[in-house]
Formats: sequence, structure tokens, C-alpha cells
Amino acid sequence: MLQKINAVNKVLDAVVPLRNPTKIHEAMRYSFLSGGKRICSIVCIAFVDGNESIAMPSACALEMVHAACLMHDYLSCTDSDDLRRWKPSNHKVFGEYVIVLAGCALVTCAFEHIVTTIVGVKLEKILRVIGELARLIGLEGVVVGQVDDLESGGQDQSDMGFEKLEYIHFHKTTAALEASAIAGAMLEKKSVAITCMT
Repeated sequence: MLQKINAVNKVLDAVVPLRNPTKIHEAMRYSFLSGGKRICSIVCIAFVDGNESIAMPSACALEMVHAACLMHDYLSCTDSDDLRRWKPSNHKVFGEYVIVLAGCALVTCAFEHIVTTIVGVKLEKILRVIGELARLIGLEGVVVGQVDDLESGGQDQSDMGFEKLEYIHFHKTTAALEASAIAGAMLEKKSVAITCMT
């Protein structure tokens, strides 16, 4: 696991180098290079039979999307968290307008990274991976999960009710893991039967 996490971190470090305008690149790097378990990328890589290089572009794209979602999640207009992993949240360091733009830039970087770096994979499989990533951050994934989460108004999870809590987790955490598994499985050369949970 540590070897794969280090490999993902190395690629992410190269994907968004520091360049002008420096502030937005620093903000992007602050979020997606701040550590973390890299669960999405590990799940994606796990589904590719020993060919880490085939999965790496999608694995890194998933981490970029995850970082972008967290950047927006922590803003004062959403969850308003001042700390992330015991460090000041991104918007506390760089300002809210930078984080909104940096999050959008990370999402577009994720798609660009898939399109420009996956090699040796049929186009229809690449398109399916792109579709999974879009589904994850769209109206079947994180967006609706986050809206429901925010509309719960900071309720304690025990007061929320099981159905509401399940809906939120299904459209956030579960959607991310599902997209990671499907992306990896689609890149596998063997035929893989995939059943979506949605």
C-alpha cells in the first residue's frame, strides 16, 4: 500500500508543477499533496491485473477530484471547517475565491490527465472511465450527496435518520469507491462483468 501511495504522490506532484499564476497552483498542490489514505487510487489500481501504469492516470484523476470536492466542502459557505488533517483548511490559507477556482481547475485537470496520459487502452474504455468520473462528481454522486448533507444543517448523524444518512454516504463515499473500482476494472484487459450499485 505504501509503495502505491508513494507512486501516486510522485505522479500527482508532477501533474501540477508550481508555475504562474503561483497562488492557484500552490492552492491545488496544498490540497492534493497534503497526504491522505489514497483509498480511491488504491482501489482503482487494485482492479488492474499487475499493470499499475495503465491505472495510474485514472487513479491520479480520482485523487484530484477528491481533493477538489474537499476544497469546496470546507468553504465557509458549506461545512465551514477551519482545519483539515490538523492544518488550516485551504481557503484559510489562500482565500475563498482562489479555492473555488482551484477546485474547478483540479476537476478539469483530472479529465485532461486521463485523456492525455492513458496509453495502450481502447478508446471506448477510456470514454467509460471518463463517464464514471463525470458520474462521480455529477448529479448521481457527490453533488447531490453534498446538497443533502448541507440541507441537514449540521445535524448529528444519530439524529438524521438511517435513510438520509445512507443516501448521503451512498452519493459521496460509496460513489467514489464505486467509480474507482469501475475505472480500474474498465482498464483491465480481461473481460470484467461490472454491476453498478446505482
